[in-house]
Amino acid sequence: MRPTAVPSQNKTAHPARKSRVFLVDGQPLLLRGMAEGLGTEPDLAGCGQAGSAAAALAALAGAHPDLVIVDLSLPGRDGLALIKDLKARVPALPVLVFSMHAESLYAARALQAGAMGYVMQSASAETLFQAIRTAMAGALVVGPRRLRRWG
Repeated sequence: MRPTAVPSQNKTAHPARKSRVFLVDGQPLLLRGMAEGLGTEPDLAGCGQAGSAAAALAALAGAHPDLVIVDLSLPGRDGLALIKDLKARVPALPVLVFSMHAESLYAARALQAGAMGYVMQSASAETLFQAIRTAMAGALVVGPRRLRRWG
């Protein structure tokens, strides 16, 4: 009796699509570090970056991001203005603020502008990556004290 051929199961099947993250920060070194960090995550990928609000608006159309990370301190127009512009153009696009400015002072403004959350630049990489995933799932991302005011 001959063995029956079993169809091969492709163990290298296409992995799930990575979520595309666009980065906006006026500090080139920080942009580079964030992009490299995203590259280490199995479900996240950078899809572009910009150093100013104007450059971001010009580049975003072709980048097709799933989420945009914005710093508040940008040359030219600030991050809050950029968030408002992004939400006017693509209302469903989640935006996450990643900034050195105190969350207690700026998180509420960022949420009012249309951001899904606020993460301090002093946070760990894992905190940032989890915040990205949470914002893309449609939940707000802010510290516990700020969340009580918005929840």
